[in-house]
Amino acid sequence: RAHWQWVQALRRARAGALHTLWPHDRSVWVCLRSARWWGLQCLGMLPGIGAIWWLLLSAMVDTKDEYQLCNFIVGLRVSQFVTLGLGAAAHGCFLAYRCVLGASLWNSSCERLAPRLTLWSALFWLLQGLVLCRAFRLLPHSHKKGQRVPIERRSRLPLSSRLALAAGEMPAATAETRHIGERGGLLARLGRFDLALAACAAGLGLW
Repeated sequence: RAHWQWVQALRRARAGALHTLWPHDRSVWVCLRSARWWGLQCLGMLPGIGAIWWLLLSAMVDTKDEYQLCNFIVGLRVSQFVTLGLGAAAHGCFLAYRCVLGASLWNSSCERLAPRLTLWSALFWLLQGLVLCRAFRLLPHSHKKGQRVPIERRSRLPLSSRLALAAGEMPAATAETRHIGERGGLLARLGRFDLALAACAAGLGLW
C-alpha cells in the first residue's frame, strides 16, 4: 500500500508539472500571471540544473502524444536559445573584454583570461542535443490524443475528418486535411534544418 501511495504521488507531481508548463486549457497570457509557470520555466535555464530538468521532462512527457512532444521541443529550443545563445554570447563578450582590458592595463596574459569552451559546458550542450534528437525521432510515431481546434478551422473540415481527429486517428486524405499528414507539421521539417545547423556549430567549435 505504501508503494502504491508513492506511485500515485509521483503521477500527481508529473501531471501537475506538465499541466503547469504546457496547459491545454489556458492561454499564454494566463500562464504569464502564474508564479509556478515562471518558476518551472526558469528552472530549465539554470546552468547544470537545467540539463537535468530537461532530462526529467523528457522522461515525463507522453512520447506518443504529438501535443506534448511539440511543446517539449519548442520549450527546449527556447531554453537553449536563452542559455546557450544569449547567455553564452553575453558571457563570452564579458570574458573577451576582460581579456583585452587585463592585457592592456595589468600586462596579464590574454590567453589565460580568454573565453573558452569548458568540458562541463560541452557536456551540457551535448546532453540537451541528444534529448532534442530523441524527441524529434519520436515525433513521426506520435498520435493526436487531443487538441484544441478553433471553430473557424473546425468548420472547414468534413464530419468524417472531425470524428477521426476526435478519436486520435488520421483522417482521410483530402484537400482540407493534407496539411496534417505529417506529425509535427512544420516543426518536423524544421528539426532537420536544426540538426544541420547543430552539426555546423559543432564542427566550427571543434575546428
